Amino acid sequence: PVMGWYEWQELPGGNLPWFLHGSDNKILAVAGLWDRWQGKEEHGGEIIESCTIVVGPANEKFNPIHDRMPFCLDEKRAHTWLDRGLTEADKVMEILQPNPDDSITFHRVGKRVSNARNQGADLIDPVVDATT
Repeated sequence: PVMGWYEWQELPGGNLPWFLHGSDNKILAVAGLWDRWQGKEEHGGEIIESCTIVVGPANEKFNPIHDRMPFCLDEKRAHTWLDRGLTEADKVMEILQPNPDDSITFHRVGKRVSNARNQGADLIDPVVDATT
């Protein structure tokens, strides 16, 4: 679950950050993968946990800014995605569909989001000046 996410638009004068979120401002469920495995004993046998957000093509509305975005899942698709019995590739691909244009909205945010040391709810506030 996420409130939203940042994407950077690549421009000749530098990258501009955008904040994407659900059009209804509700929490979004994004497709993700998690794994836990143990490394080889000769390399210390360390337990490794890893995760990723599954991304695909951006919808038409956002594509002029960035060519990819996470797959956001409605309640039914999220339930299916979390089913441990889901093993068929064609069923997975039925779930991983581009987000409808009206489901996600976005606005420019300040470049402070580019530094992980910056914290606060104001990081998602819209900005008008494209240089900030």
